[in-house]
Amino acid sequence: MNTFLLSFLVLFLILLVIVLVFVVLLLRGPSLSREGLPRAVSSSKSENNIPKILLQVSKDHQPMEVIEALMIHAPEYRYFNLTDDGCIEYLRKHPMKEFPALEDKFHSFKTGAHKADLFRYVFLFQNGGVFIDSDMMIYTSLDNVLGSHDVVTIRGYEFWQRTLFNGFIGTVPGHPILLEALRHAYSTPQEALEKDYYLLVKQFYSIVQRYCQMYPHEKQTIGIYQEKIALRFQNMHTVTMTTHTPPIAFARHYFWNKKIPFLNVLS
Repeated sequence: MNTFLLSFLVLFLILLVIVLVFVVLLLRGPSLSREGLPRAVSSSKSENNIPKILLQVSKDHQPMEVIEALMIHAPEYRYFNLTDDGCIEYLRKHPMKEFPALEDKFHSFKTGAHKADLFRYVFLFQNGGVFIDSDMMIYTSLDNVLGSHDVVTIRGYEFWQRTLFNGFIGTVPGHPILLEALRHAYSTPQEALEKDYYLLVKQFYSIVQRYCQMYPHEKQTIGIYQEKIALRFQNMHTVTMTTHTPPIAFARHYFWNKKIPFLNVLS
């Protein structure tokens, strides 16, 4: 009798643990991955055309509190934070016939920013989703920012109007704009970037402009917001949704000290 009771209690405890684990996993929400992607990711879409995938590339892993603050406004998104090692692993596992030796090209760039430029184009072209710079924070629903656009990006702040800030790019997979941006980055030598650090963002601007001119009926599928200097905060830029009247600020780019304050509202 005692043996039967003991076996019953053990079985009951095992079942209880299984139920508790299931409940915890259910309540956790979307998983946060800080490294490596085993395959090209897939993601569900709702009313947005752009897949619910969120990518950040950084020298070191993002602090978890920054990730959690970001995910407040993107709760249904799959999040990936890759360092150089993660980017290299991804490039090895997802080669592209048109761009042989992508890993070598990645290593040919001397700055982390230009390496990240190349990688974001590869990842976004293959998977779609949203890339956000590691020193940028959004303060409103990412779904609302993306709307029904196929591509979303940001016009550089006032002094660099003929650039697009590629620290925020949302796109559907396989979009021609991203393919052309990747082609330009792949064919750009390190020497050219040493002469003009902002060459890739200038190229990105020209690519988007040319696409809209060639396919005017597609222009409404491209969402372009505006980056402005925040007058109250000289070490950051504010990104505004120019589709609204008056424009609504939805993000800040903490470019100066690269530190994001742990606030989830715009002040």
